[in-house]
Amino acid sequence: MKLAKKVEEMEKMLEQQLGRKLTQKEVEFLKWLVHSAKYREEGFPSFFQSENKKRSF
Repeated sequence: MKLAKKVEEMEKMLEQQLGRKLTQKEVEFLKWLVHSAKYREEGFPSFFQSENKKRSF
């Protein structure tokens, strides 16, 4: 829930700066960006998190 609130805050800030509503792709990118930043803070790069799930040895 905390991430959703952060995305919402950033979305409002960007809409004010741009003077328009964000497109769906822009919102999706913003969600990805916030999610990736969370994993970097915790020391787990999101790239490796997702890649490890796809690999099978």
